[in-house]
Amino acid sequence: MKDASLNCGELMSMANNSETKTVRANNRSYKLWVVKSGKEKAPGYLAIFVDVTTEQQLVEKVKYAQQEAELALATLLPDQRVEVRLRAIVEYMDEYDALSGKIKVTGVIREGVYRHVINILRLIAELSKQGLTELPGVDKDILVQAAIFHDLAKVQPYLQPGDVVDPREAFEPGYLHAFRSASLARGIYNIDERTVNLIKYHHHEENDLPEDYPLYLLPMYRLFRLLDGLSAGITRRGSRVKLTTNGTLINVREESSFPLYNRHLELDLYSGRTSIRPLL
Repeated sequence: MKDASLNCGELMSMANNSETKTVRANNRSYKLWVVKSGKEKAPGYLAIFVDVTTEQQLVEKVKYAQQEAELALATLLPDQRVEVRLRAIVEYMDEYDALSGKIKVTGVIREGVYRHVINILRLIAELSKQGLTELPGVDKDILVQAAIFHDLAKVQPYLQPGDVVDPREAFEPGYLHAFRSASLARGIYNIDERTVNLIKYHHHEENDLPEDYPLYLLPMYRLFRLLDGLSAGITRRGSRVKLTTNGTLINVREESSFPLYNRHLELDLYSGRTSIRPLL
């Protein structure tokens, strides 16, 4: 961001190149662009300033929250190898073609799984502030550990923007990396068995869980699957998510640049009752 001291040459160059700048003056932030008008031999230039101080402050708050989350994660990791592994796994942005069932890769998110974990931790922190982790059967520490390890053994195909693939062929079934991640968490890091169960089955639908799955874990199982999906939307599609709670009920407002994913969801952690409505 630059100070608002610009000379005539710089303003003319901005107009000719259709450039915009964000400048500061009197402790405010302004978006500046310059419009060229009049005759070519004797043009006039109009400088337009729009106050974007509020927007700029929001951007800075998001950056600060991201830094705080990364620092918090660094203190929770058992060793540097986990961080290195999480940062090494990419995620992909894509467009889905319902007719062919294929996706077109539109972007590669470097350190995608690391960002995904950060976003889950931020959602857990938000729900904890609202008192959800005070409920019997909802343990913040277990959720945090599950977030850190749940995709540790995920393996992604090597894809580039523009590639068109059938996701059922290009990507392995989610339960495979879930099982591997649970095994690593248990065998190498001696993670609590409750956390291992959350990791192992986080890609299973509830009616596909084994008969001996601990019933007391169902509230956290439902919550973790919800958070995993919401974080995927934030990480891969830039979704905006608002969470509110009322006892065991979680209300989710998810707004995405892909209208297909816009929704208002209600989930009761104890009963498993779920309702989904379009955004109003």
